[in-house]
Parts: sequence; C-alpha cells; structure tokens
Amino acid sequence: MKPISLISIMVLSVSVLFTGVPGKDKNKEFNRLVTGGGCDYIIGDVNAAGNYNGLDVIYGVTFLKGGSDPMCRDCPLCPDWNYCGDVNGSCSYNGLDISYGVAYLKGGSAPIPCADCPPNP
Repeated sequence: MKPISLISIMVLSVSVLFTGVPGKDKNKEFNRLVTGGGCDYIIGDVNAAGNYNGLDVIYGVTFLKGGSDPMCRDCPLCPDWNYCGDVNGSCSYNGLDISYGVAYLKGGSAPIPCADCPPNP
C-alpha cells in the first residue's frame, strides 16, 4: 500500500471544500490552496486574472510555444522559474502541468503547488 503524504491529505480536503464531490463539478474555478506560508499567488494563475481556469491553460500552451512568460508575482523563495504555473507539484513548469490542469478542469485532482514555493494562506 502506498503511504499517503500530508500534502495528499491537504489536497483532498481542499478539493472537497472548493468543488463539492470530487469529479462531479465540471464548472471549476480554483481560487486558493491553503498549505502554509510563502508567496502571494494562486496556483496555476499564469495570466494573473485572480483565479485558475481554462484561460490559464490556454495561456500556458501559448507560453510553451514561445509566447509571453507567465505573470507570476515576485517570490523570493522561487525567483528563477515560473512557479505559479506548477500545478502538479513537480517544482517545474512544463507540458505536464498543462495536462494536469486540463485533467483538473475535467474533474481530476486539485492543483498542487511546489513544496518549495507554497502560496500564502
């Protein structure tokens, strides 16, 4: 049996809190994941609109194809990469985050921040 980490438990409770029954709410908009302290941002909000939704996924695809950088706020914990786009907890921002984001918007698991760059509660 795979052990459950503390972050997994936190994500599950937030998923239930914000979306009702996991996988049942198809019109999702993620506003904040409360995990601790760190930087002022909303996980996945790469277009700086104040929430995480399908427009952030489109912005991310455009970025990965050579478009504008994600609009992450300054974070002294993670100054050298686009931490606000990391929605799968890998501490990097790439196509896997886009895939995870699409899955989330279709009823999948809630976004997970990089443990090194947690959002402020």
